[in-house]
Amino acid sequence: MKGSHRPLLFFAVVLLGGLAGCGDVSSNYDASWWKKDDRVVRPSSTAKGPELRSPEKSPRKSGSAPTGARTESAKAPPSSKSDSASAAGSERTASPIAAAGDQPPSAEQIRPFLYLYLVSKGESQPEARNETRLVVQNIPPRSCGMIVEMLYVPLGRSGSADETYLIYEQPEEFMRALSLAQQLDATAGAGGRTPWSAGVGTLIEILGQGAVPDDALVARCESTFADAVQDSAQSGQQRWAAAVLAGKMAADYRYDYEKARAYFDSAIRQAKSESIEAMTAEWWRADTFMQEASARKANEAYEDILDGYTHVYPKSHVVEQSYAILKKNKKP
Repeated sequence: MKGSHRPLLFFAVVLLGGLAGCGDVSSNYDASWWKKDDRVVRPSSTAKGPELRSPEKSPRKSGSAPTGARTESAKAPPSSKSDSASAAGSERTASPIAAAGDQPPSAEQIRPFLYLYLVSKGESQPEARNETRLVVQNIPPRSCGMIVEMLYVPLGRSGSADETYLIYEQPEEFMRALSLAQQLDATAGAGGRTPWSAGVGTLIEILGQGAVPDDALVARCESTFADAVQDSAQSGQQRWAAAVLAGKMAADYRYDYEKARAYFDSAIRQAKSESIEAMTAEWWRADTFMQEASARKANEAYEDILDGYTHVYPKSHVVEQSYAILKKNKKP
């Protein structure tokens, strides 16, 4: 009886062996898993640099091509005060993940942004080390911010009708912007007694009308500022500001770029050499060539800005954006 089962057993073994060979079966099990190194290799903080050096490290060299790099965007602060303060603190201390043995970033490598808040109520006070709140009583905060933006170009401007903020990185520009906002508020409260104050009052009315203001109002604003440029009773800063704002009226609303450049040239003459005020006027002058799609003249104007101001105001948005535009225009 035992022997009679052997053929059946043999047949069962052969059948099972054939089925097992019908496909390849592989295992994901790694018997040497315990030997693997479980260290986390962090990325190096030393990234491959740009083709050109940044404006902060570019030596001034007359007639040379720009050698700067451009940071394309700045972080906008959160909507709430508490979030804004915490964000400001994080920007001051944030740094790339350092690989083992790397040194912490130096003070020069940390680039904090400076926030100027213009508000319609509350108290004028610093909220954080790099944040200042200014209450303006005689001019809408948004209109005040828009005028400041024309005269001291920020990295960005945003906010609401009751609270507007501007972002700067160059400390000198931030301080001039703060001083200008205070002067604009005082000027608006004094009424239109001089060509300068009358021009400011008209400009506030224009900005309040939105994107398409009354043409006659724009013409009157430009003419009033043009009178202020020629008025010896006005301060040098007021004559410079009046020339820039007259140029902005001609360029932005009337599309008369040649006339706008004449105003900007006048503003450059009113300003001190290598000053932020002269740089602003050159910036808007260069912008008129961009509006006319004259790439060659625009490039020349931006090169003049980099050659004249990189060594003085390397963190200015005007300097950094001039390099970015040149880089884009000259891309093959």
